[in-house]
Amino acid sequence: MAMNSAPPVARKTSPTLSKETRITVLSALKNFYDEQIFALLVKDFYDSDLDVSLAAISASASLGNEAAVPHLYRMLESGKPQQKLAAVQTLAAINAPSSIEQLAKYFTILTATEVRREILRAINRISATHPKARELNRAVLMESAVAR
Repeated sequence: MAMNSAPPVARKTSPTLSKETRITVLSALKNFYDEQIFALLVKDFYDSDLDVSLAAISASASLGNEAAVPHLYRMLESGKPQQKLAAVQTLAAINAPSSIEQLAKYFTILTATEVRREILRAINRISATHPKARELNRAVLMESAVAR
């Protein structure tokens, strides 16, 4: 049995993209949405670089992208303030009526005014006639009247 004395072939490692290139690629992927592309995008939702994460979140804002919804909820629960805003804006762009009930729950749980305002905007964009939208709109109007 002959021994091969040649050194093992080194694996080619793929070059890492610069931050700016990654953000550009993520932004461009929004225009070519499908399930496989979203599988690539979602990994960058959780990137430690905030700009990369925000680009990935925004890039998933394709109409009807229901696969993104649970990840966006996760961002609302544990993301940084900018990620929370991007998640809500992306949910509004996805325009999934199924997200209204959950967004309404986050509206009552989250305390940051800017995030709550964006949630209310998103719910109304998805369906201003939805019973939850009307209920929240009335509650906000009543809060404003009492605060005066």
